[in-house]
Amino acid sequence: MASFDNNLRLEEITTGAASGTWGTKTNTNLSLIAKALGYATEASFSSDADVTTTVANATDDPARAMYFKVTSGTSLTATRTLTIAPNTVSRVMFIENATTGSQSITIKQGSGATVTIATGKTKVVYLDGAGSGAAVVDALVLLENFIATGTAGSLTQLNITAQGDLRLEDSSGGQYAALQAAGTTTTYTITLPAAVGTSGQVLTLSDGAGATSWSDSGTTSTITNGAVTADKLATDAVTTVKITDSNVTTAKINDDAVTLAKMATGTPGNLISYDGSNDPVAVGTGTAGQVLTSAGSGNPPTFATPAATTVPYNDWAIKDDAYTASNKDQLIANSGSGFTITLPAASVSGGNRGNTVIICNAGAGVVTVGRNSSNINSAAEDGTLAQGASTQLVYVDDTIGWFQI
Repeated sequence: MASFDNNLRLEEITTGAASGTWGTKTNTNLSLIAKALGYATEASFSSDADVTTTVANATDDPARAMYFKVTSGTSLTATRTLTIAPNTVSRVMFIENATTGSQSITIKQGSGATVTIATGKTKVVYLDGAGSGAAVVDALVLLENFIATGTAGSLTQLNITAQGDLRLEDSSGGQYAALQAAGTTTTYTITLPAAVGTSGQVLTLSDGAGATSWSDSGTTSTITNGAVTADKLATDAVTTVKITDSNVTTAKINDDAVTLAKMATGTPGNLISYDGSNDPVAVGTGTAGQVLTSAGSGNPPTFATPAATTVPYNDWAIKDDAYTASNKDQLIANSGSGFTITLPAASVSGGNRGNTVIICNAGAGVVTVGRNSSNINSAAEDGTLAQGASTQLVYVDDTIGWFQI
């Protein structure tokens, strides 16, 4: 008696059987083998429901093909199950979900595991033929998930040869970011941090073995000593809001790196000094004629108006008519006729001690020196100056009055 217990459900002819039909049966088997290695299409779902397709004994049926394209005679409204019978067949198949309705189909053989195929997709599956508990296995699940979805499965190493690149596409698939090795490189490994950093941190190498860590951007720990030179900074680029408090130390600034062009603008004429706390302060420009004056130890200098300079005498003045003199006058009388120059009113109580007047007579007329109620050389008399004579008088006290030098 013939049997059909092989995976292709071919008729196995026993010894001495199939007399007269042996050749026909053998040709049928060969034809079925050829079809099992080929491609077939079946409208497995004639209705919107689960269905079973069978690899029949010694019969040409689509489910026998290695590449099995599953279609539907109606639009599916939900995921439907396609059971491949019998559950004792063990084989590998390429199954394509070409059904309508944009629904997935589930491939089943027994009560074991199943494989779900999304609409428009193809999977390579293995039917284990274990009987009632038969399972369907996704033969390429690890590679498929890694390449297509990036989920599930795992790889211990992925080698991309010949300076190829690892591309990470955006949501549109039209643009990507890529990682690529240098043309010539020494083998090394970059190890990522164990956890995500905080906002604003940057990824930096934390040792010489490729380990990385998250670091705060722009702090003293991320700047190599002497790395900030004048040509690395735009003019007026460093403002207070761009630098975290207390993070720019002297070790982070190269010698001679901060030039005048890199300093922020200020008030024209201001000077920079230091206050009692050793902090820099601006010294205002002051006003015209003021001078920079020390404020003593621990205080910045200031601009101040200088003390008035004591003028010994007034400028020389030419007189040719009656005139009342003032303290420190220097007078030249020049008249052809006589006239009186009256001395300033003076007294001890008025604070006039030391007041002085100089008179020179260059004219032909005699000059009378009026005493203005004060004595001259202890006498209550006016004085006179002939042509060419000169005198200087100094107020001494209320008794001597004006003393002639």
